[in-house]
Amino acid sequence: MSVKLFVYGTLLFEPVWLRLIGRVPSLKKGVVYGWTRKSIKGVSYPAICREDKGSVLGALIIGLTEDEMRIVDAYEDVGYAKTQVEVVLEEGIEMALSYVREDDSCSDLLGDWTPEDYLASGALEIFLARWKV
Repeated sequence: MSVKLFVYGTLLFEPVWLRLIGRVPSLKKGVVYGWTRKSIKGVSYPAICREDKGSVLGALIIGLTEDEMRIVDAYEDVGYAKTQVEVVLEEGIEMALSYVREDDSCSDLLGDWTPEDYLASGALEIFLARWKV
């Protein structure tokens, strides 16, 4: 069974996929509306939580196997819930799973998180040096 997954944080980066599952799955740019992406205090990765006028640019991944999803599940931290989201793509709309803030609240999250800031911080290199499958 093939799984569709919307990603918006560290899983946007090819080296992370190579480290986790040994390959880079197909990623298509997409947006989810009604959500916002925020930094989490004390860590380098984000969470998304509901915000009526928000939107999150990320990527839709199609074709993950169940075994690969188990690896991704183990990679994702506590505090996330896998939730169905509607992903808007250039060619239409797809439903996919995404790891969202478990309690659905943004109240204790920090400011906006961007992939550019993540790269500039050096956090990707730190991840690659530490994460071993």
